[in-house]
Amino acid sequence: MVERLAATAPADVAIPQPVLAEIAFGLARLPRSKRRAALQARFDLVCAEILRAEWTDAVSQTFGRVTATLERRGTRIEDFDAAIAAHALALDATLVTANLDHMTRVPGLRIEDCRCSSVKYARYSPSSRLAGRAPRRPRCGPYLCIGPLSVSAGASFTQG
Repeated sequence: MVERLAATAPADVAIPQPVLAEIAFGLARLPRSKRRAALQARFDLVCAEILRAEWTDAVSQTFGRVTATLERRGTRIEDFDAAIAAHALALDATLVTANLDHMTRVPGLRIEDCRCSSVKYARYSPSSRLAGRAPRRPRCGPYLCIGPLSVSAGASFTQG
């Protein structure tokens, strides 16, 4: 996985907007502390360094299809997870996640498991400022969409 990310152009890696919302919620729930401040600083750095996959009309349409399909099958997932999957599908991207239980239910979604033994979270970062810090292994993340995400391919991105 590290090699895959290192070989991927930074412009082809993006965080879906719902992921940012989930992280912001998690931070807001924490009591004021050194830990919260450290996590907020790391989040701010990630936001400054990694592109965002915007919530476009195509993502909304894909979200509707994904949610309806899963509901018909009786295999619903959390709406935010469906929205994250919709971002990857709308962008024809691969979703990197540890949340295989939910994401494998989504038809047509390409997934890479970020928990594979070769993943070293401190090894890949778009900025050397993140190198050397070993975050805890997340329960359901990170969620990254990996190319083809170039603007010429129709993707829409914003940066911090």
